[in-house]
Amino acid sequence: MIKRLALLIALSVTISIPAYAQNPVIAEIFTFPACETTVDEEHAKTDHSNADHTHDDEGHTHVQNQVTSRFDKQPLNEMFSHLIEENPDILALNCYIDYSSYEIKDRTERAKTVDFFCKERNYFYYSRLNASDKINAQNLIINGTYGTGGEMQHVAQSAVNLAKTESEIQDISLTTSDDNQFRVSLPAVTVEAPVNMMVIGYQTSKTMDTVPHKNVINSFKNLPAWNGEAITMAVALDELYGTPKQSDAFVILAQDDETAKIIAVGHTEK
Repeated sequence: MIKRLALLIALSVTISIPAYAQNPVIAEIFTFPACETTVDEEHAKTDHSNADHTHDDEGHTHVQNQVTSRFDKQPLNEMFSHLIEENPDILALNCYIDYSSYEIKDRTERAKTVDFFCKERNYFYYSRLNASDKINAQNLIINGTYGTGGEMQHVAQSAVNLAKTESEIQDISLTTSDDNQFRVSLPAVTVEAPVNMMVIGYQTSKTMDTVPHKNVINSFKNLPAWNGEAITMAVALDELYGTPKQSDAFVILAQDDETAKIIAVGHTEK
């Protein structure tokens, strides 16, 4: 992982990335409240992380004493928006964690919230990727396989460029019908074990805590695990948790549970 990031930095500084094949690239960030303004005072970092990013009772929020996006010259959200503008061909997802699920006592109902989904996904990457590259509020995750520092625009762009050249992600056909259903066609792929499947809806523009964000996840549904066989299925829009009727677009992901590598992806606009 460290070698990978060193390579990305070297690429961004010393050479120009050659023309690349248009392979699928999925870029994910995890954003939190009150992490968008810049602060110069060194001591404010500790005060902010202690006050605003404490551990939850299950240890799923591993960001205390790691959060730096608020103190970057370019806040994470600005970097992400710029990355989307410069790379309209990537699938970009902003998982916003606002801790609202804490207010729900029933665990079954809590698991239906987008906040809980994003916290679980944050922890999923934290636990799968190299421990030396802990996933926190400043990280950009590419194709589920590696993360880069969100504050470094040139490194983030180099990561995307590199992913476009080496991506082996398969295409999933995802379309919507007039009866508010998704039509999903999965290709035949070789997997060592059944992989996780999920449908994610997002709004292309949404204001969170007075700060404009792009591609904010607002609906989701976890699907049965997929064994790699070519199949077709239908998923009703109303089955998604959150606010799917407000989603502007949808993504379906197939992801290895052990490595976090994204195996296949599909995308459609409403």
